[in-house]
Order: sequence, then structure tokens, then C-alpha cells
Amino acid sequence: IIGFEDGCVFTFDTGSMTRTIDLVLEEGLLGTLYLQPDGSLWATTDGKGLYRRNAAGVWHHWTTEQGLPTNSLGWASAVPGPTESTHLWINSNAGVFAVSFESLDATAAGRGDFLDCAILGSPESLAGDGVACANGMIVVPTFEGPIVVDTRRPLPKSVPPALSLGEVLVDGLPLDAKRSLRGITDVVFEYRAAQFPF
Repeated sequence: IIGFEDGCVFTFDTGSMTRTIDLVLEEGLLGTLYLQPDGSLWATTDGKGLYRRNAAGVWHHWTTEQGLPTNSLGWASAVPGPTESTHLWINSNAGVFAVSFESLDATAAGRGDFLDCAILGSPESLAGDGVACANGMIVVPTFEGPIVVDTRRPLPKSVPPALSLGEVLVDGLPLDAKRSLRGITDVVFEYRAAQFPF
């Protein structure tokens, strides 16, 4: 499997000396490729999120719309230890985070709308480099120097951003608490929430 920075991924068969184009990004740059033992191929991108080709050859795509903390991703890998079969670890411009395979599978199959991501709050990095160690540690470069993450420690809870009521509009105008509502009225509630890191 060979990937090019401009977003083309292809499989080269050394026996028949043929190549098959697997993925071509319309925009964004290819980050890294990670091949799991089950045959799943993960592709990170700078600007287009995360892609996976499953063992059956079907591609799936995730972005911030499904709950990734950012679309600019670098190195990715499963890590030996307790999270090996449960989470994919990714280094990104939002720092290091772990996303559960279960939520990735659920959103790909249409059984879920949002990914379960544990954001560690580490420094920013877009580097496509990283090392997954046999003892469950990962080492990744950041703009503040290399960091070591112990993936055996409990993951931080993935808590949705808090919502606050911004404004209530009645028939397109701000709600007047002194005015009573009668008959058919168009009421709009505007909510605000903190965004994930970008």
C-alpha cells in the first residue's frame, strides 16, 4: 500500500506488477496510513478528517461533523495494551485523542450519529510521526517537544459541550416576557455551545 501526500492511495501487487487506486482525495493532504491486522486501512488527512477502508474494501469517512475534534490529523495507530481492540489513537492539531472503534463502526453503519472521542489536552501537532510501544506508551512530536502518553491510564470522559439558551424569538422578534402568546405563533429557541478545539 502506497500513499502520496496529494491524496492518492493505491495498492501495488508485486506478484502481478499491477496497481489498484484505492482512494483519491478531492482536496486536503494525506497524513499517514495505518494497516490493522484485520486488513482495515486507516488514512489520516490534513483538512479532510479520517478515512477507513475495511477488510471488504469499503471506504468510510469521518470529520468534525461526526465528532472528531479536528479535521487536521497526523499519526494514527492502535496501541498494544488495554485499548488495543477498543480505540484508535490519533495525533492532531487538537493534540492527542483516542476514538473508540465501536463508535466508528456505529457511525459508519448508520447506527450512531456521534463519535466517542477522549481528548487528552496535549499540545498541538500536525506531524505524521509517532511510535506505539509494546508497553502501551505512545511517543508523539508536538510543537512544544515530544510527549509520552500512557494509554493504560483511564481515558478522560467524553462530555458533550454544555448548552445555554441564547435567545427566544417569537414570530421573528425577541421574546417580550410581558406579551402573552395566543393562537398560532412561530417560536424559535437559539442555543449556544462551546466548540471542540479546531
